[in-house]
Amino acid sequence: MRQADLSGRSAQICPLCSAVVEPCSRYPDYLCDACADLAVDEQGRGLAFFNRARPGDTLARYRDDGAARDSERCFVNAIACYASEAYFGGIVIRPDNRHKTAFMLRPCFGSSDRLIEFSGSADSVAIADLLSEALNARLQDDAETQQQVLAALAGGERLSFWRYQQGVYLLNDDDGGCFILAYDNNRQIMTDIAQALQASDRFYPLAVDEALYR
Repeated sequence: MRQADLSGRSAQICPLCSAVVEPCSRYPDYLCDACADLAVDEQGRGLAFFNRARPGDTLARYRDDGAARDSERCFVNAIACYASEAYFGGIVIRPDNRHKTAFMLRPCFGSSDRLIEFSGSADSVAIADLLSEALNARLQDDAETQQQVLAALAGGERLSFWRYQQGVYLLNDDDGGCFILAYDNNRQIMTDIAQALQASDRFYPLAVDEALYR
């Protein structure tokens, strides 16, 4: 991403080559400059992307002859991507997952356990429904669980506990984002959930540099 807004708080890497990039919460899956320079069209012709100087200007031009291309679509290492003008200027190229919600399967800070973190305004109800069907999970509503849910709600957190064959996972939706955690059998449960999310074709995983969470 060139001359674009780089504000954000999470560690971030390029989704194609795993190179560490400047974190940007607005664009959690943008390509690094090296991968962006590999953009080609459907026939393999190299592309360069530019900010529009005025309405109607093209965003893409061919590298070989400078001819305009009236499309934001491109390919990087055979992965379908698209280019867009960044919010504060510059160009971002991202994998073409615009109809999907991104998630990270990442380590907890300072722990060997893992959690799933969703990007943007993820719909926790839709996530709960999807996993309930995919994993045959059932909502836990015993007295102890209800106490935890009510205590969390008083603090602005929306918790729900779900049980399936491999154990219990916790769906946490609050102002800081949407997360899924599991305290027991953590690796197996997180792997099952990540696979279920990706198989639905409604979510896609972001690449994670695990060293950044140690």
